[in-house]
Amino acid sequence: MTRLPPGRGLEPFQGYAVLSVMTFRLVIAAGFAVPMLTSTAACGLEAQTRAEGMFDRTLAVGGPVTLDIRTGSGGIEIRRGPAESIRIVGRIRAGRAWFSADVEERVRQIEAVPPIAQDGDTIRVGRSGDDSLFRNVSISYEVTVPMDTRVQSHTGSGSQTISDLDGPIDASTGSGRLTLRNIRGDVRASTGSGGIQAEAIGGSFVGRAGSGRIDVSQMGEADVTVSTGSGGIGVKGARRSLRARAGSGSIELEGRPAGNWDVETGSGGVRIDFSEDSAFELNARTGSGSINMTHPISLVDSRSRTRLRGTVRGGGSRVDLSTGSGSIQID
Repeated sequence: MTRLPPGRGLEPFQGYAVLSVMTFRLVIAAGFAVPMLTSTAACGLEAQTRAEGMFDRTLAVGGPVTLDIRTGSGGIEIRRGPAESIRIVGRIRAGRAWFSADVEERVRQIEAVPPIAQDGDTIRVGRSGDDSLFRNVSISYEVTVPMDTRVQSHTGSGSQTISDLDGPIDASTGSGRLTLRNIRGDVRASTGSGGIQAEAIGGSFVGRAGSGRIDVSQMGEADVTVSTGSGGIGVKGARRSLRARAGSGSIELEGRPAGNWDVETGSGGVRIDFSEDSAFELNARTGSGSINMTHPISLVDSRSRTRLRGTVRGGGSRVDLSTGSGSIQID
């Protein structure tokens, strides 16, 4: 029997072993490549499952306009434009479900006949009885309107910006931020989740947020009512009655109490900057914290660390301040 030299008999097996390792490494390399290819394919499929479109309509109007605009998903922007027309630009985005191949056709139908209805100087945007046409469709709106337009706007999910109008304005969103600037009339604003920023409001203001901060600056003398479940509150220029409620969050106020002020937060500090000529009756209390005041006060009863009652400059409107946990600073 022929004997193999030492080590020579293993060469074929060593070669096989090397080949096996190389093959294994190639498999691993391919293993890394597959997710990349899969991801690339997924991106391509995602691009194919979306459809986009737009429409642009201009409507003639002759008198004070009422605009009712709403969208289930998408943002809304409304600003001042020419006095005798309304321009509505809609941007459409639609997602294609695996079982639905008609999304492109539905987008084209909405482009051709957008959800806009005019009855004299009353304009309705976003309402349609054909719900199936708008399934999985998001429409964002950019609208220019005459300055004296009355606006009612709503979005289920999306932010809104409304500016430079006389109002009144009634804006709401289920989820999204509301921004209102230079509104000379009354404003109502509400959001389920999202902040509210209102700048240069001339009329009364009512703002409610389930979760989110509310900031208001007033230019006129009108009442303010604001409440948030979770989030801070800031009000500047308050000159009439004020009601502010926060479930959790700090409250910062500035103005002159020509009407009653009722301010409460469950957890958070309260800071107020009154004008130097403010006259009012004060009732301030905190569950945990201190009360500090720089205005001259005539005490109604004994002062304690967590309670202060008295009159400032002879009294006037009632100012009630309360916090469950936090300090109160009155300047």
